[in-house]
Amino acid sequence: MKRAQKRDAVTQQTFLFRKSLAACVSAPENLKEVPQCSVRSDDIGEMSISEIINGKDEGFPGLVPLIRQYLDSADVDVDTRCTISQYLNFISKRATGEIWTLAHWIRQFVDKHPAYKHDSEVPDETIYDLLVKMDAISSGKQHCEKLLGCYRSKTDHLIPSAVRRAEESFVMSKQKRNA
Repeated sequence: MKRAQKRDAVTQQTFLFRKSLAACVSAPENLKEVPQCSVRSDDIGEMSISEIINGKDEGFPGLVPLIRQYLDSADVDVDTRCTISQYLNFISKRATGEIWTLAHWIRQFVDKHPAYKHDSEVPDETIYDLLVKMDAISSGKQHCEKLLGCYRSKTDHLIPSAVRRAEESFVMSKQKRNA
């Protein structure tokens, strides 16, 4: 827990996490039972949040790629898939530090505020300006790309590969019919 409490722990620290998925000895007979899963101690390693979320080159695939893989095999409509993809992109960028955490953003805001004298005492003026800015962001009056990233409508953002493949298949079949 001490690692997680350090400044910029999301990008600077490593955490204990499973290197692979757990192997369940038996499936539950009904939903009320808990499956008997085992995790060996040598199957746990230190990983950064980015490695946990986005995966490592060797070993753990990452949670976001696992979710994307599941979505590729699931029957999910395009609108829902695009919405989920935007959330996954946000989580992925937050894990890499491309999008700041709220704590990092607040520290930067206070540090750069003209009334702050870098003496660890945050003046009322700085606090007021911070609250006004946070209210404007949370109500949608202002956008903060460093905190929220650059998002667009779910219909014009990166179209998932499943949709692209479906379109290519449609074009190919149309060309065959016309030939």
